[in-house]
This record gives sequence, structure tokens and C-alpha cells, in this order.
Amino acid sequence: MLPAADDASPGPALGDAFGLLLLDCLQAGLDPGRFTQIVERSDRLIQLGDPVRYFACEPWSDQEAFALSRANGKVLDVGAGAGRLSLYLQARGLEVVALDVSPLPIEICRRRGAGQVFVGSAEDLAASAPSPFDTFLLAGGNLGLMRDSQSARVFLDALASMAAPGAVVIGSGRDPYQTEDPDHLNYNAANRARGRMAGQVTIRVRHRRWATDWFDLLFTRSRSWKDSSTGQHGSSKRRCRKAPATTWCYGRVNAKRAPSARTRRVESAIIRKRRLR
Repeated sequence: MLPAADDASPGPALGDAFGLLLLDCLQAGLDPGRFTQIVERSDRLIQLGDPVRYFACEPWSDQEAFALSRANGKVLDVGAGAGRLSLYLQARGLEVVALDVSPLPIEICRRRGAGQVFVGSAEDLAASAPSPFDTFLLAGGNLGLMRDSQSARVFLDALASMAAPGAVVIGSGRDPYQTEDPDHLNYNAANRARGRMAGQVTIRVRHRRWATDWFDLLFTRSRSWKDSSTGQHGSSKRRCRKAPATTWCYGRVNAKRAPSARTRRVESAIIRKRRLR
């Protein structure tokens, strides 16, 4: 059972802790090491990080450089955060829409110069019937926003409904099996015992006296995305000893018309394989 996380509890108050953390960083001049991101997992594991990384652009890793070089046309940056990738691609001359479910990160994107922003989920944006996108970007581990196998289908259908012919999905996630850390391995095993996917992670972000609500991310091997679509699959991986390995995926979205209505289906979430050294 997840611990209570409401305003009446002795614990942190519910709020946009992640957005407030980004705002503090921005107002403090992006001073490295001044603030710490606290991510709490449902098994009480605490992981720390420097939130300045959400603002930093170049230098890119080989994986990031390869992925970003494939972005083209009109781009939807899903889970844009502080907008580091939106601003980079915008500076390259691409039309970019920065999307995030939290208003504060989107306000930060706007302050930093993002030309087009949207507060809400991909499903919310799809319901507004925007003009089609050529690239869907899910960087920073945002393939995990699919949450679980059922939600992944809904999420991918939302992207497909907004896809231009030949549109691509570029994203990164985590392979939960590429770890030797007993904390992660035990969590994976506990998930399986509860009938969940091994890499289904329940977390919240904390900052000062605030905490986000608990939410799920889905870490999975690239071949598991085949369950959410059809077709071939592939990935590029960077193995890490102590943490789940980062996996970058590049896939093409193709439009299909059903006999009864105009629909778009994801033919293949991941179709191209490239291993970067």
C-alpha cells in the first residue's frame, strides 16, 4: 500500500514539487549543486539528482545527438520539463510544441523562449485536433510516461491520431533488467509477485515541503513495446552497472484509414536499430 500523501498528513503537502524545483533553479541562476531533486519510490528508496540537468543543452551524449538529428518538421516535445530540447530544436529552425501536464514547467518554457506550449497530456492535445506532427519526442526517459501496457496503447493511439504521414517517434526509457542493484532487482520481483510489469515504477518528486502525487512510470526492454503496437523493433543501449540501462528508440508512425472512420494506428513503435559505442 502506498503511503498517504495529502495535505492533512504529517508528511509533505501535495503540490507541483517538480515545477517548483525547476522554478527555484531558474530564479537562482541555474547554479549547479544549489538544489537537489528528490525522487521517492513506493518502497521508500530515495534517489537524488541535480535538477540543473533539465536546463542543460549541449554537449549531447552520442545517443542524444543521434536521436535529435532524426527530428524533423513539426515536433511535439512530450514531457518538455524546462524546455531544453524544445529550445534546441526551435533554434535549429524546427516548429516545436512543448507539452507538459504541469503548468509551472510550461511557464518556465515560455519564459525561456518556447514559441508554442501546451498544458495537458498527449491525449488532451489530441482531443483538440491540432495540425499534424512529423516528430514525437519522448526524451529524458519519457517513454516511461506510457505507465503500463494498457495505458501505452491509449497513449500511442493519441500520438498516431496527430501524426503526419511518415511521422516518427523518438524516445528514451530504462531497461529494468540491466542492473545488478539489489534494490532494483527486489522491486522488480515484488512487482511481478503483484501481477504488475517488472519495470512499473511508482514514484513521487519532493521539494522543500511539497511532493507530487504518486504516479507510475514504465521501464521495459525495447522488445516489450511490440506488445503496444505491431511490427519490428530495435533500440540503442548504454549499459550501466548500478542503474537500469538507458534505451533510446526510434520508430515510425504510419497512418491507416479504417473502413468505418478515419483512424491512425501505430504500425511500429520501434523499427530501427542502431548501437552507439
